[in-house]
Amino acid sequence: MKILKNIIKYKRNIINNCIKTLSLKKIRKVYFLYKNQFTNNNFIKSIKKKQNENKISIIAEIKRCSPSKGIIVVNQNIEKIALNYYLNGAVCISILTEKNFFKGSKKYILTVKQIFDLPILFKDFIIDEYQVFEARLLGTDCILLIVSILKNDLLKKLYNIALSIGLDVLVEIHNILELEVALFSLNAKFIGINNRNLYTFNTSINISISLLKYIPSNVVFVTESGILNVNDLIKLQTFGVNVFLIGEFLLSNNDLFLKKILDKSNNYILP
Repeated sequence: MKILKNIIKYKRNIINNCIKTLSLKKIRKVYFLYKNQFTNNNFIKSIKKKQNENKISIIAEIKRCSPSKGIIVVNQNIEKIALNYYLNGAVCISILTEKNFFKGSKKYILTVKQIFDLPILFKDFIIDEYQVFEARLLGTDCILLIVSILKNDLLKKLYNIALSIGLDVLVEIHNILELEVALFSLNAKFIGINNRNLYTFNTSINISISLLKYIPSNVVFVTESGILNVNDLIKLQTFGVNVFLIGEFLLSNNDLFLKKILDKSNNYILP
């Protein structure tokens, strides 16, 4: 719990400093000047296309470090990591942008977006409207909103702002109470089940399995974190999961590993 509190505190200080350089009013103005240059809702469209083909979707994550695991990948060649994901079947790419605890960078988004035509998830601890506009101006297609770190009024505000400017929103939940907020407060149609407890950082795919039965059929849901091997992925498939956000598992294996698990797991898709 202390780690999460420290992350949020640090994030608030960073946002306040950014606002001193470029105010919220100005960043909004910049967006509206260039809004016609952005494409809308490509993230969910890409996933639904795979679902219509009865194939799984993997949102492959660029994540260099985590507070619980330390350094995950020494390689700082973001282009090479993204190229591997692109060539080997990733539907979308998730990019950790949090700098202090996850060694991420917003520059990674610009690097990947300029080279590869894949939808990008701006993955950070979003707690302010400023970050929503910032994510859009960076060219990202989707943002993550974490129910457990946002009060309901702020969650609704950020969610509606994001949708209004053409962003898809992955609403992250961890338990049944947070799922109720996503479904009944936001009417969310794109939900991520995080198998990692943000307070203890422990993971278990049973979190996804326990919540799946409560998710309506018209909701696209993603299982996030906790996949340690191909058997975990296939087990989740047997429960109806077909969208996975995976980072550490891919980054710790060789360049062709993504293709191998996609080929293997697509043979396990249930009719």
